[in-house]
Parts: sequence; structure tokens; C-alpha cells
Amino acid sequence: MNIGYTVQFQVPPTENGQLPFITGAKLNDRYEADNVHFHWGSPTSPGAEHLIDGRRYSVEMHIVHKNVRYGTVEEATMNPDGLAVLGIFLEGVNNPTISYPGLDEIFNHLPEVREFESTSQLNNSITMRQLLGNLNTKIFFSYSGSLTTPPCSEAVRWFVFRDALPIAQNQINKFYQIMDQNGQPLLNNYRQVQPINDRLVLYRPGLVNIEFPRDKERRHQYEPMSVHFHWGSPTSKGSEHTIDGHRFDVEMHIVHKNRKYRTMEKASKLHDGLLVVGVFFKKVKDSVLVKYPLKIAGLLGNVDTKVFFSYRGSLTTPPCYQSVLWYVFRDAVPITEKQLNNFFQIMDVHGEPLQNNFRLPQSEGNRTLADHEIALPPILFGLYDVPTAEPIVLHNTGHTVQFKMPATDLGERPFITGGILEGKYVVEQTHFHWGSATRKGSEHAINGQRYDLEMHIVHHNSKYANVNAAKNFEHGIAVIAVLFHIAKRRDIGYDGLDVIYKNLKGVEVADTSVTAEEIFSLDSLLAGLDRNDFYTYRGSLTTPPCSESVTWIVSTNILPILRSDLEKFWNLRDSKGNQYVNTRSLQSIFHRKVYHIGRLSLRGSAWNFG
Repeated sequence: MNIGYTVQFQVPPTENGQLPFITGAKLNDRYEADNVHFHWGSPTSPGAEHLIDGRRYSVEMHIVHKNVRYGTVEEATMNPDGLAVLGIFLEGVNNPTISYPGLDEIFNHLPEVREFESTSQLNNSITMRQLLGNLNTKIFFSYSGSLTTPPCSEAVRWFVFRDALPIAQNQINKFYQIMDQNGQPLLNNYRQVQPINDRLVLYRPGLVNIEFPRDKERRHQYEPMSVHFHWGSPTSKGSEHTIDGHRFDVEMHIVHKNRKYRTMEKASKLHDGLLVVGVFFKKVKDSVLVKYPLKIAGLLGNVDTKVFFSYRGSLTTPPCYQSVLWYVFRDAVPITEKQLNNFFQIMDVHGEPLQNNFRLPQSEGNRTLADHEIALPPILFGLYDVPTAEPIVLHNTGHTVQFKMPATDLGERPFITGGILEGKYVVEQTHFHWGSATRKGSEHAINGQRYDLEMHIVHHNSKYANVNAAKNFEHGIAVIAVLFHIAKRRDIGYDGLDVIYKNLKGVEVADTSVTAEEIFSLDSLLAGLDRNDFYTYRGSLTTPPCSESVTWIVSTNILPILRSDLEKFWNLRDSKGNQYVNTRSLQSIFHRKVYHIGRLSLRGSAWNFG
């Protein structure tokens, strides 16, 4: 069917009454095929929406799948795990050596849907697998992103196959005859290439990719080079790292080399040369079945790869160069006693049992390793998704604009717990810090960069009545900080933030208040932030009395704000009628420990087509 901006068809059920589906890879659920559509260029320019090494192909076909947990595509687009799209490149060639019956069946019907809203029934049945031609479906790029057509919802897990299918140029030319709703040739119906920003783009097969958020110069790929083990003896444990003083039976090291260095010898002497993933093994009864496939993901067993601790350190065997970025998972893989005993049968160069081949925990300067490292659990957000029972009241205090958090529909206020938080922290208020047209306004800087606006969601420890009481105690307050940068446009809406922006004009004068008309949840202030990626440290309030009572949680994701909305903050007046800047100058870290809680993403998992 010609729908005016592309040609597409809805995927019907198969002969067994079920829709085709995909699962596996980075997908946690089953995704059923919904529709297939195309993006193309013109007779003089290609039209794929993705580029590979800077190259754009003639046409890009999208096979859109919906998570079975959601009833409709519309509902799925409102959830970050709602959709999965396969992107397949088609490249026009003059003398193809192979044809694809499924695709040819579609191309042969394109002249019949030349006019807007025209339709055509295929003469022959096709399978979804035929649409993939002879693609090697094990080689693809994957990332979490958005739809490429309005409303561009950030709800898509993309799988873009590396290879392109060669298609006869006369078949490709049929796309250029399609008309839009105005009767004009529908050409170049692709979205321009967008910045990757902080997205982690994975490439299968077999690589480990570490993301350094908002630091592009330090974002590298590390390729696996070797796997080795450290163990103890029949009477002692042998891991090289300990957690809370506990040593495990075996520790496996998956050693990776930075791809920008050609040899292990060179990489091992440079500060960013190596990355080592440390995996613990713990003994279980022989009756427990322990079996994992031999591939990178299989080596990790059922370890939760989202929970790990990381530090820069050295190799644990001579010459012990300080060249390693360590990632050590908190969880341990089970190993049977019989499997463990196999390690104790290994002989050294002298023909003696090779036992206790581990290095003792080390300490160097201010960096504490091994048994003093911690693995932080994720932060849990309670009632953040529940709307407030009443509208917020926005107030200009003369030094910021803020609102006190009403109770939710469930009668309680939202809260957070987990991470390095000591207990449960209840939301009390939200306020903002800004600069001016000539000065940045964030109170934190990430990798030396300050931003235009910073929002603080302030919580107090539930042991205390409010922030005023909690500020007198070391673990009294927790603040979630979200930074904003000026953007020319926003691809998605932020309902809660939009309510605040809309009402700022009503509080331009100091000590004035306005009651919003809309109800929203705190979730709508955090938009699509990755809540598992943040910096955290113990610090102080940034306004007098600057009490050292705050656990800071600073999101690494930066939200966009339109300049027109930011200017509304700049127009706010203090008690003297003057516009004001309310950002504190950057402070020294001194001896504070700043933790980065992020994601270690492992490539190489397989997937299945059904």
C-alpha cells in the first residue's frame, strides 16, 4: 500500500496462524512482525537511513516487530522496549548474479501502488525469511534508538545488518515512480543521519565494547585475546579479587586488547591498552547441572552483567604493567566440585601440582583494590510512575524556582533506595539552577563540560521528618541531578517538564506562585534517562548552609531543552527585581570518591528467528 510517505504492507499470520517473530540477541521478550516498509533516495542519490563506514546504500527496508507484551504498535511506541526493527540494505546493481523471489514479488507490484492510497494483492505467498535473501544474519549492528518517522519515539531496538543485498537497478528504479499524497514523485523519504550521542552501538560478533559516557576521545573497542584462570587448592580458595573480604574458588580473566594497538606487547605497556573482565566461580554440589555454551556470553554463565565494580589497575602477573581497565562482576558462576578438582590436577613446569596461582590483593596510593572495592546495586525508584494526587504549585523563591512534591494517588510520596544510599529517601521538592545567555548554568560538570540548566530532585532520609531536619545528619539527603543542554528541536515530549516550562511566566516576579492545571508523575521529569548510568558521591548542599549531608546521583544522560524554554528561566526576577544567575562555582573534589555506575555491554550473543 502507498501511504503517502512510503510503501508498506502489514505482515499477515503464517499458515499455522501465528505471526513471524524474533527473539534472542539483546531482546528480552518475543517480538512479532507487524509491517514492512522502505526508504529510498532518487535517481541521483541513495536513500538508506543508516550509514556503514560513511556509505549510504540505495534503499533500506525495515521489518518492524512489536513486543508481545503490548497490544498495539501505538502502545508499544510509548515504551522503551516496545519495538524491534530489522534494517536491511538494498544496493542497486546493473547485473546481479542472484535474485530474491520474496523481494522480487514485492518489487513487481510497485507499479500498481504508484498512486497515493493505492493497494495491490501479491500473487504468490512469501516468507519473511525470503525478504532477508542470503544475508548473514549473525553479523549486525545493534543499538537502542528511535523511530525514524514522527513521532520518532525512543522505543526501538535496532538491528542493522552489515551486508547489503544486490538488487537489479531496474527494480530499484520502481521506487522513484511512487507518488506522494500531492501527486508528486516521492523521493528521498529517509531521515537524515542523526548524532549517536551517548548511544552504545554494538557490533556482532565477538567484541566487547565499553562506553565512556560523554567522552568520545576515550571511547574505544576492545577485542578478546585470551582467557585464563586463577585458582587455589583443595583446602583454600583462589580468586584474585575479594568482595567484602570473601574470596571465591576460581577467578577467570577474559583479556581484551584495545584495537588501536596492533600487538599485546605494545598494549600492555600503555595506560588504556588492556581491559580485563573478571568472573568469579563458586563451588556447588555435583548434583547441580552446570553447563554453558562455549562463546563469550556463555563464559559468563548467568552472571548479572549490569552489576560490577571497576577500577584502573595493573596486570596481576609479571611485569604487572599499570595498563588495565578492570571490570569485575559481583555475582559468581557455579562450578561443581568435580569441575573444580580438574584445576587442582594441572601441573607446573616442574611437574608439581599448580595450586594457589593467584596474586594477593594489592593497595597502591589512594586507590584501594580487591577487598575494598564495592559493587553497587542499582537505584530503585518507588512511586515515580504514579501521578500526583493534586497539581504542583510552582514558586519563585527569589533564588530559584521550585515546587514541593505532593503525595501521589496512592497517598505516599515517591522515594528512592539502593546504590550507595543508606536507607529509603522520600522526595520533598524539585528546583532548578541556570545561568544566562553568556554563562552556563549547571552546578556539575561532566568531563570538564558544564551545561545550560540543572534540575535537582531533593529527597530526605525517611528517618527524618524533612530536609531541614535531615541536613544535620551525614546520610540525611539524596539529590538526583539532571543536566540540560540547548537543542534546536526535541524528538520526544517531556510532559512533566513541559508543565513547568509553561508556568514559568506566571512566576517571573519573586515570591509569586502559580498552580499548574495538569497532573503528572515524577517519571515524566526524567523522560528517557538511563537510570542505570550515573555518577554518585557523598557531598554537600550547593546552597547555604552547604551541609555535608548529601548523597549525589548525577545522571550521565543530558536532556535537551529548547532555547525558548531556557529563556523563561533567564527572565525570572529576584527580590530586587533583577534577573539572576543561581549556579554555584565548581568545587574541588578533594578526597571524595566519585563512582560511575554504568553498563558493561558484551557482544556475541546469538539469536533465533521463528
